[in-house]
Amino acid sequence: PAVRPSGSTVGPRRLSFALVTLGCGCLLAGCAGSSLAAAVALPTNSPSRAAGAAPPSAGGGHPGRLPPDAASPLTADAAQQLVFSNRYDEAERSYASLVSADPGNVAARAGYALFLNYRMDFAGAKRQAQAAVAAGPRDARAYAVLCRVDDWSGDIPGAVAAGQQAVALDPNDILSHLFYSEALGDHGQISDARNQLATAKTLLTLRSTQYEQAEVLREQGNLARDAGDLHGEVDAYKQAVLLQPGWVERPSELAGAYLDNNDLKSAHDALQTALSLAPDDAGLLESLGNISMTQNDYISADAAFGKLAALRPTDANSLTLAAHSHMAHTADA
Repeated sequence: PAVRPSGSTVGPRRLSFALVTLGCGCLLAGCAGSSLAAAVALPTNSPSRAAGAAPPSAGGGHPGRLPPDAASPLTADAAQQLVFSNRYDEAERSYASLVSADPGNVAARAGYALFLNYRMDFAGAKRQAQAAVAAGPRDARAYAVLCRVDDWSGDIPGAVAAGQQAVALDPNDILSHLFYSEALGDHGQISDARNQLATAKTLLTLRSTQYEQAEVLREQGNLARDAGDLHGEVDAYKQAVLLQPGWVERPSELAGAYLDNNDLKSAHDALQTALSLAPDDAGLLESLGNISMTQNDYISADAAFGKLAALRPTDANSLTLAAHSHMAHTADA
């Protein structure tokens, strides 16, 4: 592959852990990251900091939208709220029901694609993102999500093209600029990526969601890493966790930043935090266990896969993972 100016490989670097299936259900994780040069100026009275704001687990609602009412019916916003509450199994069922009931629901398709992307189901994410674009050919968010899906799955030219279309359709959409920035950085166009990040910052308002604010910080961290500023990367990711402390993805991403700095203890602590946020979601526990195993953090892996086996006591793969991690933990002790 090509090489970015910072010396790291071009590709879906923004994932803190890009998971790829290997053999009998084991996974390998590759750390990704990138950078920051300047600190983001967040609104001091943003919804995430104001008195009476939604609890951390709420995550700020659907990316780019205000959080749904607690009593709202099944909608794309409500499904996204399940994601931010770490109820991934419920979110999966909700999104599947939404797109089955209305195949032309652009918001549901785009939200489902973004969710599957976080779950590393890139084939499924691509299908949903393409369906969102087909149903909404003038919808900027559909193209923005396609941009991120292509980026994380390794189709960098496709990601750049989709991101360019997204910002052209809606120059005021924060996530379009952020996802485009990520793709441009992965393509080696660091200066252009910084310009897109700068534009996203100018679009932040008091109504910007926690997710939007945290994604600005995450992209700052990405670009800091590209500039060789690994401490800046960690600082930006820490701030993103503070904005969404209840969402499992943020401490998981922070663990990747710590690993970029060879700070194994802090990476372990971040993974432990992520584990504490996913006590009974099988998909999350399996992902976190696999991440821990690849980083030789056998204590975290044993904890994750032990919980997974308790949730799936008749599943052979879960029992095998639990046995392997326990043996690794006890042998390493």
